[in-house]
Amino acid sequence: MKVNKEEIKVNDHPQDLAEEVVKQLKEGPEQEKVVGPLVQYLLSKGYKLEQIRFGKKEWRVPKNPSEATKRERGNQYEGFSG
Repeated sequence: MKVNKEEIKVNDHPQDLAEEVVKQLKEGPEQEKVVGPLVQYLLSKGYKLEQIRFGKKEWRVPKNPSEATKRERGNQYEGFSG
């Protein structure tokens, strides 16, 4: 029987993520669908959880290219918030 991974959830996280990884994630689809699986992959390749830094703040996405330039220069810019 083939089961879709999206259907199997434990505490609203994909079941194939180790509990130690889930504890480090912030709430949100980016964390659950991108960061979690990436960390799980790194662990499977031999990395230790202690070697991985989990960010406290994520970058906002600029609304347009000129706003990206402002961000790169360290200035305030208009962006999409998560």
